[in-house]
Amino acid sequence: MAVVVTGLLITGFQHVRPEPVLSSKTLFELLKMAFAVVAGAGALVGLVMVYRRQRTAEAAESREQIKLFNDRFAAIADQLGHERPASRLAAVYALAGLADDSGTWEQRQTCVDVLCACLRLPAQDDNGDREVRQTTIRLITAHLREDAAVNWRGHDLDFSGVEFHGGDFGGATFSGARTRFTGARFRSGEVSFRGAVFAAGGVSFEGAEFGPATLDFRESRFAGAEVSFRGSTLAGGVLRMDRARLDGGAVLFDEAELVKGRIRLEGAEVTGGRLGFANAQFNGAELLLPRARLTGGQVTFSGAQFFGTEASFAGAEFAGAEVSYEHCRFAAGAISFDRAAFTAGTVSFDSARLAGARVSFAFTRFDGGTVSFRQTCFPSGESSFTDARFAAGVVSFANAEVTGGTLTFDGACFEGARVGFEEAWFTAGRVSFDGAEGSQTIDLSRSTFNGADVVGLTT
Repeated sequence: MAVVVTGLLITGFQHVRPEPVLSSKTLFELLKMAFAVVAGAGALVGLVMVYRRQRTAEAAESREQIKLFNDRFAAIADQLGHERPASRLAAVYALAGLADDSGTWEQRQTCVDVLCACLRLPAQDDNGDREVRQTTIRLITAHLREDAAVNWRGHDLDFSGVEFHGGDFGGATFSGARTRFTGARFRSGEVSFRGAVFAAGGVSFEGAEFGPATLDFRESRFAGAEVSFRGSTLAGGVLRMDRARLDGGAVLFDEAELVKGRIRLEGAEVTGGRLGFANAQFNGAELLLPRARLTGGQVTFSGAQFFGTEASFAGAEFAGAEVSYEHCRFAAGAISFDRAAFTAGTVSFDSARLAGARVSFAFTRFDGGTVSFRQTCFPSGESSFTDARFAAGVVSFANAEVTGGTLTFDGACFEGARVGFEEAWFTAGRVSFDGAEGSQTIDLSRSTFNGADVVGLTT
């Protein structure tokens, strides 16, 4: 009726002409219309009945699938607790197969949760148990790789509190879910994330303990996920991120404690995102970023404390990133920027305290960017710019306090960079420019010399 009325309105309908005699043609048309209406109504009723039967069949099939899943799951669960490692190993494979066959997201997540829970069970000191654990990790990882026939990416993975003695997560892709290693303990062997991709979601190692195991993140890519080591402890362990790439997201060691361990990022590339060590404690540890390339993003150590720590950016390229050591405290140890190249970006030691540590920029090229020691305190130790080349950019010691130790520019070449000591205080220690050369003026305006030994300054 709605279609008929709409058609009449569109055609400009005025009125219906009455017919005193019903012709056979008109009667035939009316009969065809009546049969069409009846047939349409019958078809509609038939569709409704078919739809109801389909829904009933689907509900019955769903109940059957759930029953089948529950039966298989119960049988596998019994085997997971078997005393024989071979039975447990068979159950792990069966559970992974059940996850692949699961009809719903929730069923698959249940299987994944149980596989992760198996790793949290108390470890047994035998080769069979170790094989079961390694196989569980390997099966999970295989389903996180790009070439997985059935992928589990996007599912939550919970390894909280697990004790690891090796394991391989290499090549996995972590995206769109939470992966938790919270409170995990990495006791021995190597746990590999080599070539892994952290694309989205979050991976938490918060409160984890590393040592003396090795974590391998070499050639990994951090492209959007937040990987957090907040509050973790590295005690004698090794964390390798050589040739890793950070172009989004964050890798955070904020408030972590590193004791006689080693974090190595040789050849790493930071083009975006944040690599953070804010308020971390370094005690006899090594932090090595030789030949790293920092073209964007942030590397921050703000508020960190270094005790006898070796940190190295030797040969690194600073071409746009922001590196901050603001408010840090250094007691002994060394930080090396030797033979690094600065073309853009910022390295800031503002308000830091260098007590007994050695900070070296030997043979470093300053062709742009800013290196700032504003309000930095030098009570002892040595800060060296020996044989550095200052061609462009800014190096500032404004409001710095040299109350001891040595500040060395021996053999440096001042060609175009702006080097300033505005309102700096020199009350003790030694500032040396022996063998320095170049035509660039060094700004010592409003500086105060009251006890410090300044030698070799001729410009």
